[in-house]
Amino acid sequence: MTVPSGDMGRVKSPAQSSYKTALLVIVLFIWGALFFLFGGVGYRWASEDPRDPHVREGELRRWRRDVDNLQQLHSHYQQQASMWKNRSEHFEDEWNAKLAHEEAERQRAGLYWGEFIGDDHCVSSGRKAYRARLMNLTPALPAIISCHSTIATINGVTYDRPLYCENKGMEGVIGHWITENEAICSTYWEFVRRKDCSAPGSGKRRYEAKFGSVHNGEDPETLCLGTPITIYGQLFERPLACPNRGSKSWEGSEYWGVWDVPVGDCS
Repeated sequence: MTVPSGDMGRVKSPAQSSYKTALLVIVLFIWGALFFLFGGVGYRWASEDPRDPHVREGELRRWRRDVDNLQQLHSHYQQQASMWKNRSEHFEDEWNAKLAHEEAERQRAGLYWGEFIGDDHCVSSGRKAYRARLMNLTPALPAIISCHSTIATINGVTYDRPLYCENKGMEGVIGHWITENEAICSTYWEFVRRKDCSAPGSGKRRYEAKFGSVHNGEDPETLCLGTPITIYGQLFERPLACPNRGSKSWEGSEYWGVWDVPVGDCS
């Protein structure tokens, strides 16, 4: 038997056939993946082209859906606004009716203030605190609201309402006021001294004034800090400080007000 020479007569092994088959499968898989990736991108680009009638129709459907949703939201908000408006008007009507009823009850009760009692000490320059008990208050009336709704006349001046009210239980409801222009609390500055510039280039000059005498028992430092003054055409509601340059006793105290006043000769 004669055996053919060369590759023409060589028999392929099963391993070689399996290798070629696997290689072919891999090549086909890579080609399919590339087509999917690059072909899909091209398809998507084509599918998003606004010149495509199908694309335009899809966009119109989305826009119509968005418009419908917005219209539904607008209608819902209008309904909510109308509902809250009706509730607000109803609440306002109820509140006004309640206030009218309470006012009528107060008028029938004949509420008034008892004796106005002034504090022993002044609050500040020309100002004094007073308090009084609300009379004829019945359990049917709201205590604090009735207190705030009752006018008062103190030293010839009428006040529409107290500064604040306190419900002290068995002691009753107490109203509090602070009056102005009280002669007994009037304070003054005796004289003013012009001092050096407050600091180089500050544009301010130091001024000092001796605080006038006050009534026995008053706190001179508190009144000093609450007394206004006009210096160099400028009004100052209070000093920067009120040091005591006398003795610590009330009789020997000597308080001075201190101000830094903007002037043109300290620039």
